[in-house]
Amino acid sequence: MSESSNEPQKAETQVAAAQVYDAAQIDKLEGLDAVRKRPGMYIGDPDERGLHHCVFEVLDNSIDEHLAGYCSRIKVAIHVDGSVSIADNGRGIPVDMHQKFGMPAVELVLTNLHAGGKFGQGAYKYSGGLHGVGAKCVNALSDWFKAEIMRNGKVHLIGFERGKTTIPLHVIGDVDPGKTGTMITFFPDATIFVDTIEFKFDRLATRLRELAFLNPGLTIDLEDERPESAKKATFYYQKGIEEFVAQLGENKTLIHDEPVILHGKRAIDLDYDGKKTTDDVFADVVFQYNDSYNDQILCFANSIPNGDGGTHLTGFRTALTRGINQYAKVNKILKDKDPALTGDDVREGLIAIISVKMPNPRFSSQTKDKLVNSGSILVGDKGILYSPNDYGASFRITAPDGSPMEVAKVAQVLPRNGKGDQGMKDEWARAIKENKPEIAMSNFDYAGVLTEAVLLGNVAMRAGKKILWDGNAMRITNLPEANAFLHFEYRKGWTL
Repeated sequence: MSESSNEPQKAETQVAAAQVYDAAQIDKLEGLDAVRKRPGMYIGDPDERGLHHCVFEVLDNSIDEHLAGYCSRIKVAIHVDGSVSIADNGRGIPVDMHQKFGMPAVELVLTNLHAGGKFGQGAYKYSGGLHGVGAKCVNALSDWFKAEIMRNGKVHLIGFERGKTTIPLHVIGDVDPGKTGTMITFFPDATIFVDTIEFKFDRLATRLRELAFLNPGLTIDLEDERPESAKKATFYYQKGIEEFVAQLGENKTLIHDEPVILHGKRAIDLDYDGKKTTDDVFADVVFQYNDSYNDQILCFANSIPNGDGGTHLTGFRTALTRGINQYAKVNKILKDKDPALTGDDVREGLIAIISVKMPNPRFSSQTKDKLVNSGSILVGDKGILYSPNDYGASFRITAPDGSPMEVAKVAQVLPRNGKGDQGMKDEWARAIKENKPEIAMSNFDYAGVLTEAVLLGNVAMRAGKKILWDGNAMRITNLPEANAFLHFEYRKGWTL
């Protein structure tokens, strides 16, 4: 065999040997050029789905205005020339000069990535917009884009082409001083959206209907002005997702006439750049069973659809399976020797809508298909329960006088979790020294032996509040009625 036959074959991807690699090969994309260069990083594939996602990115800003309490009506229109506009009666994008950046605020938020009012400055508490990316991406991917803003009795206009300002901000008219709002109009760039630049009425209607269900009291109008497909629709639902579930269950044989409706809220601690504050997290869940074999569960966070689910979906599935199994055991529907029902069993024929509204939600990507906040939101027979590792349903172990329990006693009720007794003592000594004696249950080994700590965690979540634990008397001191539940848990050997 020749020596040449033993040489590794050259990869076809190799760069030519003569190619120089130095500073000249390094470049920096300015402004919105990065969006145009890699649109998939921001809107997903620039196909028909990506085209309509542009509308939804702009629309989400109007929904955020509604969540803030300033917008009651939104109109989406497909115009004769193929452009689309989204108008709302919210506060209107600020048009005054930004002192730090030396340009009108509206120009800043529409041309600079990661510029916006949703980084904890106080303008919004609950929003789907998080990164200061959405609308300016649409601007970058549009052949032309314009914004008309009504504020302070004036109508202001600013225009762009492919992300570049072409019409400086100026006043084009007067308006009633009490009338405010924003209208964004854009025409997609055919060099980016090579598959199609034609907006579909039905595709837009599906999303607008969802938003009207998720935001009771909000009116959303949709109009197609193109002569060949002219039509109108208005979406308004007073009962919100309850009507959503009813609509999804149409033409199905229902197991129970009335849907199960759960609503709850909980205060959580937040940290915005070192500034600590407290805000509420809201969760709404409506579900109903029918005689089909498939389940349909739709998830939303701050009115953004999460097609890939996330922690709220995981929490709901866990709580539903757990709750039905517990009910079946207690009421002797399942005998002790019977195997527990699986998640697939309890979700058969289920239609459910999960809608959470939270400050500072976290998603897996700009398209927000998956909620990734650690700490699932759980729903149980007592209402909304929060997993403690993120949303504050942890509990504080204290002595009867309210002082933290000594480290040794804390360590006694913690599973070892591979760290050993001394490791746990050291960990909690540090926590108590920092005045943080809360137990984060994410540290627990759920597969380990039952401990008072795990059982107390279940009680804390059931009660929806922190509990005081007397380690000597082995009793909950501030919620006596919970002791019976604690003993039931210990007897049954049930954990999350």
